[in-house]
Amino acid sequence: MSLQKKNLLAVLIMVKDEEKSISVTINSIKDLIKNIIVFDTGSTDNTISVIKNTCQNNNIKLYLKTGTFKSFPESRNEALEFANDLPFEFLLLMDGGDELKFSKTKIELIKMLSSIPSNYNFGIVKQQWLDKNGISDHSDIRFVRNIKTCRYDINYPVHEQFTDAVSSLIINLCDFFILFQDRGKYAESTNSRYKKDIKLLLDAPKNKRNLYFLAQSYMSIDDYENGYKYNKLSLESDGTCFTDEKFTYVRVGYCAMRCGMAKKTIFYYLLKAISCNEPPIDAYIYILRYSIDNNCAKDAITYVEDLYNLKFPTEITLINYEFYNYTRYHLISIVCLLCNEKLDLGFEACKKAISYKNHQDDLQNINLFPQMIWNL
Repeated sequence: MSLQKKNLLAVLIMVKDEEKSISVTINSIKDLIKNIIVFDTGSTDNTISVIKNTCQNNNIKLYLKTGTFKSFPESRNEALEFANDLPFEFLLLMDGGDELKFSKTKIELIKMLSSIPSNYNFGIVKQQWLDKNGISDHSDIRFVRNIKTCRYDINYPVHEQFTDAVSSLIINLCDFFILFQDRGKYAESTNSRYKKDIKLLLDAPKNKRNLYFLAQSYMSIDDYENGYKYNKLSLESDGTCFTDEKFTYVRVGYCAMRCGMAKKTIFYYLLKAISCNEPPIDAYIYILRYSIDNNCAKDAITYVEDLYNLKFPTEITLINYEFYNYTRYHLISIVCLLCNEKLDLGFEACKKAISYKNHQDDLQNINLFPQMIWNL
């Protein structure tokens, strides 16, 4: 049994001027998926030739459509319409420069695909982006059933969203599919990309989701005043976003910090996030950082035990692993030392920080704890 014979899965990709990256993407699927559907939206370089040659060299069946770019959701819908006429049950959605990382066997993949219930039309896959700050983990709907009802909402021009994904059952496929991309090599330059997004979002309907991503785009170019403005507007707007509102509270508080706003304003939003179910660790981290940097560590001591005991969330999006594995323990130890309180907890936190990173600051700080505990 094979993916090709059963027509279980094909890769669907929309491209334009991707001659430098597209072979990387195709080569990453060659041992697992032997069908690729490509919608070229007007390449003026050698993208199509590279695609044809790479597919031929790897015995990959190519289904090619050419056209012109409209908007991201409209053009992606056109690609989906083209795929609907092809005999594949599921589609894995990739971008130029994406590399498929797959740790399961082909037999395990076939078994998983064959067992997906008929009422599941969407799947979340893991994304890993490498940039100047290292690798960051994300997740997104990049797996869909090849049916005519799976379409993007044209009201969301950036970070597109499927029209019925919010109310649908979604399967978690992060253990099966990881899409890795070296953003420095294959993504559009950061400033150019975000400025383009800002223009699209300023012209788009001012719904909660668009405002959220407008704020995010401003934050990405260090414009925290507009980040604060549009995160607040997102909170105040009706409708649904792709993520829980608690993350927006964190972002408003963080932007307020970066803008030098009053402590009362900063803490108001961060504490709103902490009061939510499964509070995001970011809110605690920013409270501790602010308190350390502004010589008011006593304001943070209240939260160190909760932060120390905070479990990894059950949600699969927006997890900062560095915060969980290192930063929280590093900051807890500093707050405990500055306040001369909860020193046993601070000592344990410092040991955890050292076990993860062995940073010089923590190695110096840990020597302070026995003396301070003894003096008590």
